[in-house]
Amino acid sequence: MAENDWRGGKQERRRLYWKVREERKRALREKYERLKPHLGEKGRRLWAANEVLAWGRGGVRAVAAALGMSTKTILEGKKDLQRKPSLAAEGGEGGGRERRPGGGRKSLLETQPELLGAIERIVDPATRGDPMAPLKWTSKSLSHIVSELSLQGYSVRTTTVSKVLQEKLDFSLQALRQTREGAQHSDRDAQFHYIN
Repeated sequence: MAENDWRGGKQERRRLYWKVREERKRALREKYERLKPHLGEKGRRLWAANEVLAWGRGGVRAVAAALGMSTKTILEGKKDLQRKPSLAAEGGEGGGRERRPGGGRKSLLETQPELLGAIERIVDPATRGDPMAPLKWTSKSLSHIVSELSLQGYSVRTTTVSKVLQEKLDFSLQALRQTREGAQHSDRDAQFHYIN
């Protein structure tokens, strides 16, 4: 780079630094996209960690942003690179699975298939939406649904209930809105339950 390219002062140097940094991240992303289909989990982690070491200062954040990887994953890869490779670890082939198929925790719906019916029974009286349109939601909060399920003996979290509602029962997320209605009749809810 010519010496007169740096004459713009601090602002010009900073702008040039960020321009070069973004260009390096773009080139890194292109290399990663070419290699990604041929690498397994560990191979991707090690390759990213190697690029961090080549990048120098600020490399972890830059590589994580460029590749869309977690910084924790990259730091774990750096630890792997600094360790001595064992003979057992060398047996794995690149591009293949690192873990056995079928491993991991089973979903609650697999271990407790009756959970889906229990959630349906809880949200059915509070289901809202146009019956002719596919859009439906419930007026019960996730925490209320979870507390009712715990009374029935299920141990479940709000994230699981949300996932079941969205993926299995086709409920959509609706923002809370304050409704302004007239004076409420004491039997209003009972009236609508009767109509329903």
